[in-house]
Amino acid sequence: MKALPPAPAPHLTNAGGFTLVEMMVVVSILALLAGIAIPSYRQFVLRANRSEAQSLLHDAAAQQERYLAQYSKYTDDPAKLAFTYPLTADGKRLSTSQLYELAAEYPDGDMRRYRLTAQRRGAQLRDPDCGDFTLDEHGTRGVSVGSVDSCWR
Repeated sequence: MKALPPAPAPHLTNAGGFTLVEMMVVVSILALLAGIAIPSYRQFVLRANRSEAQSLLHDAAAQQERYLAQYSKYTDDPAKLAFTYPLTADGKRLSTSQLYELAAEYPDGDMRRYRLTAQRRGAQLRDPDCGDFTLDEHGTRGVSVGSVDSCWR
């Protein structure tokens, strides 16, 4: 009588699934894509938030002109400007998402001139390209870091 060949073990036959090497390749590819996409997304968000500073300054400039018409001078106190941006307990005006704080000053002490500044707060402090935004009574735009043309677009 002839001996029958041994039956193959059930766990070695056409097992479905992925090997450890295949899983490591997939994880490596995902890590590479995340390493590229996340910094790009953060830069995009910082750039998009700059429009909030610009809106704050343009609205404050319009309020300064109204204040001038009523009191014959500009104000250096943003709390006196009558618009709907949030006001903190200590009298500071903030942008809508509270990423910028409004500051106003009289250049050279002249009450017929003003310089508005949108100072970065919170997440915008990580914006290395533009810094704080400024706007004066002539509509002259400025930034504390970087190029005015690239930041005010």
